[in-house]
Amino acid sequence: DHSLVVLDWQKLLPGLYQGIQIDLASGVVFYLILIVVITFSILNTFLMTIFERTREFGILMAIGITPNRLTKLLLLESTVMALLGVASGVLAGCLIAGYFQIYGLDLSGATELLSQFGLTGMIYPKLSLVTIASGPLTVLLITFLAALYPAFKVRRFTPVEAMVHV
Repeated sequence: DHSLVVLDWQKLLPGLYQGIQIDLASGVVFYLILIVVITFSILNTFLMTIFERTREFGILMAIGITPNRLTKLLLLESTVMALLGVASGVLAGCLIAGYFQIYGLDLSGATELLSQFGLTGMIYPKLSLVTIASGPLTVLLITFLAALYPAFKVRRFTPVEAMVHV
């Protein structure tokens, strides 16, 4: 019978498809907002660290450390802190997601709503290399870029001015 037509789910449920597209677009917007907030938080933290340790940097420069070496030291310090934070965050996130991947997340309170879309009351997240790596790599990149400004700001200090800084 040539009167039968097979439709995919996007044509069968255009409202759901549009809802998914809107959700993805809003997710990207909120992800970008989150990245900006994280960037300024990290930048503020490193700037405060530089201001609190200005006297220490003045002493280091007075005993002969070069501005290049001091900049490298600060960038290394920020990278190590970021690596430790990201590693602990990935470990905790993988443990939590792994638990729910095995046992599921019970959303039995929303069973009626979920049944309209053919879903059950249990959700099982799935870990992938992309989901594990994309966020942490973004945070590492942001941390390194945010640490550049304070690290190069230290280069402009003179030993005497830095040592008398309050």
